[in-house]
Amino acid sequence: MTVDHAGRVQVSKMVRRSTSDATLSLRKGHVKNLPPSGFLVAGHGDTLFIVTPDGLHRTSASRFDEPITLVQGHEAFFKDSQMGLDRTRFAHDGWVSVIGRSGKTVAVIDYWIGDSNK
Repeated sequence: MTVDHAGRVQVSKMVRRSTSDATLSLRKGHVKNLPPSGFLVAGHGDTLFIVTPDGLHRTSASRFDEPITLVQGHEAFFKDSQMGLDRTRFAHDGWVSVIGRSGKTVAVIDYWIGDSNK
């Protein structure tokens, strides 16, 4: 769950149908298929980001268009753990950090989601 810049509450509900299939429901009536786990992060303006173990996706908070994949291919970093998210960093410097573990390797992946006009 997150609150976007217009003050709207955005909620995701992961519904697992099988081990590889899930549905992400954002706001009543909007349903999109995405990987089975992830976090919502409100960006600047109407931008809503979906951070998943596979990567970073962007959509509109008001229209919830089909998400656009910005970065993908990171699922190997979360092989042996659930993805963790630092929600506070974005407010300080425009970055969102996720942490995961694969074997003995701990990885932190940083995504820039700050204002592109700065």
